[in-house]
Amino acid sequence: MRLTKPRIEPVTPNKLREVQLDLFGEVQSPALNVTRLWAIHPKLMAAQRNLQRHIFRDLTISQRLRELAILRIGWLCKSGYELAQHAEFGRRAGLDSNDLARITEGPSGDGWTQLESAVIRAVDEMFEDAFIGTDTWETLREELDEQQLLDLLSVVGRYWCVSVILNSTGVQLEENARAFEDHISKHGRIQK
Repeated sequence: MRLTKPRIEPVTPNKLREVQLDLFGEVQSPALNVTRLWAIHPKLMAAQRNLQRHIFRDLTISQRLRELAILRIGWLCKSGYELAQHAEFGRRAGLDSNDLARITEGPSGDGWTQLESAVIRAVDEMFEDAFIGTDTWETLREELDEQQLLDLLSVVGRYWCVSVILNSTGVQLEENARAFEDHISKHGRIQK
């Protein structure tokens, strides 16, 4: 975590409930700190809901590739909150401790498939140059169609934005959450 306390204090769980009922007619569980932050700006919270739903319900790439991309952009942005949350999502998508450790090594880490390596390299290139290079693009095109490529680009862009917001506002981990490093500490391979 870059900050030890929030610069913007998230709303209370009761206020979050009130905002969600007003906006969506339902309450989202659990009341995560990131969701409580979004509730400060209900119009923004509502505006981003469709993209978030698409990413988690209708994405044309696998959950595993989605989580590799999110974790890699979170790592590059040094977003402790994003990494901790998506280490859990990654585990549900089939990532193990070795996969999580390899996120820190990048596309050349031992054990990635050709597609996984290309996805991670694409994230690196987007982060460094706001552009996916020709070689990486062609490797991705071997296995992904145009909708899948657009979904991949959208996931990386979305989670770059989320990482920047989390870092800059100082959203803190939930009390019972495990830090990303705790998910992979037995491997001792984290490079900062």
